[in-house]
Amino acid sequence: MKQSKDEFLNNMYIKDSLKECRESEDMDPTMVLVEIILRMNEAGKAPMPLMNVTRIVFELDPDIEVEDIFDGGPEPEEVFVFIEDEAGNKWFPLYTDMEEIDAEARGNTVRELPIRAILEKAVYTPGIKGIVVNPHTDGLAISNDGVEFMLDKLDALQERDEAV
Repeated sequence: MKQSKDEFLNNMYIKDSLKECRESEDMDPTMVLVEIILRMNEAGKAPMPLMNVTRIVFELDPDIEVEDIFDGGPEPEEVFVFIEDEAGNKWFPLYTDMEEIDAEARGNTVRELPIRAILEKAVYTPGIKGIVVNPHTDGLAISNDGVEFMLDKLDALQERDEAV
């Protein structure tokens, strides 16, 4: 999977602001949050490892057609790979590019997903504490309160843009 040039360059703003945050004395993450909001406003995407899910059906009629096996059933839900901290808390990673993905890419499908969808899934998945931006390098944890804050600011920005 290859990111488009625009996608890659735009996600670099998140990566660069994260690096600046880590290198500054006060480690103020405000610019990282702003860059994530701006990327979501542009319908930005990020690579996300997904757990491979297998569907098993028992008691099949030997004469049934393959397309009838799954006809009308619910689509399998995408299951995001999560990372776990030392305290056992689970977080969804938010990667800026494929170079940031480490072991999660091995044995898992990696897809470009809307950043907003990743953040919303973090907020609405029980047991997930939030997101960690580039967890294997500069790593910045953003709790679900911070994630909700970004989603609220994005909604306000989009409402303002629609009113204009």
